[in-house]
Amino acid sequence: MAGLRDNGGITFFQDAVMTSPVSMALQLIEQDLLYPWSLQALANACHCHSTHLARAFSYTVGVGPMSYVRARRLTWAAARVLQGEDGLELALQLGYQSHQAFCRAFRRQCGMTATELRQHGKLPPSRCTQAVELDAEPKAYPIPQAQLTYWPRLQLAGLNASFAPERRYAIAGLWADFRRQSAELAADESLAHSGACFGVVSERSLGGELMYTAAIAVHRPLPSIHPNWCQWSLTAGQYMSFKHIDSPQQLAPFMRSLWQEWLPQAGQQWLAQQGRQLSERPYFSHISPGGEISVHIPVD
Repeated sequence: MAGLRDNGGITFFQDAVMTSPVSMALQLIEQDLLYPWSLQALANACHCHSTHLARAFSYTVGVGPMSYVRARRLTWAAARVLQGEDGLELALQLGYQSHQAFCRAFRRQCGMTATELRQHGKLPPSRCTQAVELDAEPKAYPIPQAQLTYWPRLQLAGLNASFAPERRYAIAGLWADFRRQSAELAADESLAHSGACFGVVSERSLGGELMYTAAIAVHRPLPSIHPNWCQWSLTAGQYMSFKHIDSPQQLAPFMRSLWQEWLPQAGQQWLAQQGRQLSERPYFSHISPGGEISVHIPVD
C-alpha cells in the first residue's frame, strides 16, 4: 500500500508508484463522498495529470471521474432521503448552489423526486451507483516500447460521433459506416489518399464522453464533401508513439493498460527522460495501408 498522509481529514498518497491513479481516486472518493473534489484536485492528490486521470478512469471504470463522484453522492443522498433527511439539508451538504439544482440532479440520477422516492420506499438497483472495487491484479496488455515521433499537420476527412464510456463498443459501427461510405467515394479524385486510416479521439466532457472520428488524410481541404462527413486539421507536433498493436480488438485493452498501468510508472520515467509532459491535444490510432496499427499520444 502507498504511504499516506492526512490533510484536513482527507488522506493523500505519498507514493504514487505502488498504487494506480484510478485505485487512488476511487479510495479518495469513497473516503469522504462530501469532499468538494474537482478533476484537477483529484488528479493532484493522485500525482498525475488531469488528462491522464480522466482517460484512465473512463477506460477502467466506464464513466469519467466527476460523473462517478456525482452518481455516488446522489446514491448516498437517496439513502438519506429514505431515512427521512430533508432535501434542502442534503443539497447544502453536497454543495449544490440551490435546492432546485439538487432536485434536478436527483431526478436525473434516481428517476424520481425525493418525495416520490419516499413514497416508493426503495431506489431501483438500476439507479444505484455502488462503489467500484478494482481487481487486485488486473490483466495487463504488454506495452510496446515508446518512441518519440513527429507528425506533420494532417488534413483529415471522415465520420465522427460522440460516445459515452459505456457505449464505446459502438465505435466499430462507425468504422463500418466509414469504410462503406469511403468506398462509395473512392472515384472522387479530391479524396485521393494513401490508404491509411486514422481513429482520432478527443475528450469533450468531464464525464469521459469522447468525440471519435474515423478518417483519412487528404491532400488539401475539400471544397465539398459527403453530407455526413466532416473535415478538419490535426496540428503538427511531437507524439509518444507505440507500434505493433496486434489487431483493432486489442486497442481497448492496450489503452486501459497504457493509462492504468504503464503511464503511472514506466511512462512517467519515459516522459521525464524526454523532457515532455502529456498534452490535451487529441490522440489517435493509425492504420497503415498494410494493416499495421500504432497509437500516438501527444506530448508538449
